[in-house]
Amino acid sequence: MKAIFKRKNDGYVYLEADWLGTIPEFKVLLDRSKGPLYDKNNNPSRAMKDFTYIFLMYDFDSPYFKGTTEERERLSLKDSGLTRAKVNSDEMLQDACRKYQLIIEARSPAIRAYRQLQRANEDKLMFLAGIDLGATTEGGTPKWRMREVDDVIKAQPQVLGALKEVYTLAQEEVSSETTLRGEAIRGYDEDPE
Repeated sequence: MKAIFKRKNDGYVYLEADWLGTIPEFKVLLDRSKGPLYDKNNNPSRAMKDFTYIFLMYDFDSPYFKGTTEERERLSLKDSGLTRAKVNSDEMLQDACRKYQLIIEARSPAIRAYRQLQRANEDKLMFLAGIDLGATTEGGTPKWRMREVDDVIKAQPQVLGALKEVYTLAQEEVSSETTLRGEAIRGYDEDPE
């Protein structure tokens, strides 16, 4: 997959693909940050922070890609210099995040499958964390059957194996997209000839 973002030594990312400026959700972020990359106090522009957050949170090349949603969000916010309140209250940034996820998942079905498996696994882990084995129903019987809990626990190695397998497929899919003449790229579903 051709890189959409370019990482620089200043810790922020920039748009590598010029065509992203034609996507309304990205253009809005760029337009509201017209001007220098840094202000007079050497602080990065809002667009740099926004795109750094999007890259770290959603991109396959992000160092946080394999983390849980909560871990990715915490680290992406910290590294981009944004706050959860700022991201949650910024509809333009949220629209850009949703659009970027669609772009990434459309370019790589394996990444889409990985994210779906990852979300399902996170839900199972939250289910396990919320179980109180001593809880009882109003009738005094145990609220949870040990067999149900054991089944979820026993399935965990299979889920982790599936995540690893799909991640490997995503790596192959991303690295198999090669650059052709000019800026053209071959997609995952195009004929190699």
